[in-house]
Amino acid sequence: MTDELRARFEAHARGIRRAFLARAALTGATLGALAAAPVLTFVDATPRAWLAPLGVAAALIGAAASGAWARRRRWTDADVAVFLDAKLASREAIATAIALPAGARGAAGDAVARRAAHALATSPAPRACA
Repeated sequence: MTDELRARFEAHARGIRRAFLARAALTGATLGALAAAPVLTFVDATPRAWLAPLGVAAALIGAAASGAWARRRRWTDADVAVFLDAKLASREAIATAIALPAGARGAAGDAVARRAAHALATSPAPRACA
């Protein structure tokens, strides 16, 4: 893979991985807040105000746990390349270019790498949820 293609791919991969991590953290924060809702309802109905920070703590713990889980399940370069191929309709050019070993390229490999670089160069800013 050429340096240009690697740089473009890494920029897109970073944006996609960041978007998926943010989505997982927000989902965890939401689930943590929902889990704390009954406790907060109980706090509102009784004079136990010292339990109020539990809602915020549950949301933060949920976000941290989901963020850690998402980082553990981080997509490989091949997963990101297949995702980009699907989003950019590049007919598996990106996945093929990423999978090709550096020394195993001939005319066909160069053509695939050019097509992949063109697909990444003409794509909009990397987003995972588009």
